[in-house]
Amino acid sequence: MPRRIQISPVGPVTTLQRETTYGAGLTPLGLQLDFANGSRLHPFVHVNGGGLIFSKSVPLPDAGRFAFVGEAGTGVRIFTSERRAVTVGMRFHHISNGDRSGSNRGLNQFVFYAGFSVFK
Repeated sequence: MPRRIQISPVGPVTTLQRETTYGAGLTPLGLQLDFANGSRLHPFVHVNGGGLIFSKSVPLPDAGRFAFVGEAGTGVRIFTSERRAVTVGMRFHHISNGDRSGSNRGLNQFVFYAGFSVFK
C-alpha cells in the first residue's frame, strides 16, 4: 500500500507579552425563566448580553478596546427554608469584538458557580 507524507507550512504565530489592563462591563440585556414546581428544587435557564470596555486594546493591539459579551446557562435554586436558597449553575460565556476592528480573537469559557440567597 503506498504511503504519502505531506508537509504543510505553519501559519503565523502570535507572541504575546504579559501586561496589565483594566476593564469594566455591563450586561443590561437578560432573560431568566424560573421553573417553580412546588418542590424545594427550582431549575432555571437564562441568557444575558452586554459589553466590555478596556483601557487598552485586548488581546491584540488591533483588536480594539470594546468587546461584546453573551452568555447562556442553566442552574437550580435549592430552597433550604422558605426564605433561603442555595444556587448552583453553569453558564457558557463568550467575549468578542464582533468583527468591528482588526483581529477578532474571541474567548469562550464555561463558568460553574454557586451562591446563597436570602429572600424577604
